[in-house]
Amino acid sequence: MAGTTETDLGPLSVVGVCIPWKDAHVRTGRKDRAGWQDHEAWLSGFATLAWRQARERTVLLGDFNQRIPRHRQPKRVYRAMRDAFSGFCFATAGELGEAAEGSIDHIAHTPDLTLAEHIQIWPKRGARFNLTDHNVGTWHRARRKRPGETAREALRSGAAAAMMCRDRWDRLR
Repeated sequence: MAGTTETDLGPLSVVGVCIPWKDAHVRTGRKDRAGWQDHEAWLSGFATLAWRQARERTVLLGDFNQRIPRHRQPKRVYRAMRDAFSGFCFATAGELGEAAEGSIDHIAHTPDLTLAEHIQIWPKRGARFNLTDHNVGTWHRARRKRPGETAREALRSGAAAAMMCRDRWDRLR
């Protein structure tokens, strides 16, 4: 799902993603896939979409079904995700508060945006029942980068706890 809305920043495109999990159609459903097969197919298909070429005021969010940095997923799968989303910064990389193992739900954005405040999370469990089958939900407010501002300067300004752009992907497992 994708759309563009008018904001204080100007037009902002938002793209929702749900990348198949590692066992999609492996042991359930059609049972005709190998582990990670649908996940990798989705990633290579994303490379052909116009949203992949976005250079400004675009946010991708949803269930990416991989932790960043790499946790237990195969290196080839992690590299496929890194390549599919090159040019985007991940605001949700690393540990996010009570999500000690990291999250598979992510918020990524074009480099012209940065966090306006720390990543916010809500717990897996509500007052009476689980809200999700994932560790936590995440959200954040974005702002436009100041002219010449680097991601490091944005982090120093107290705007963000964790953010990873392409240059940092290559240093991770």
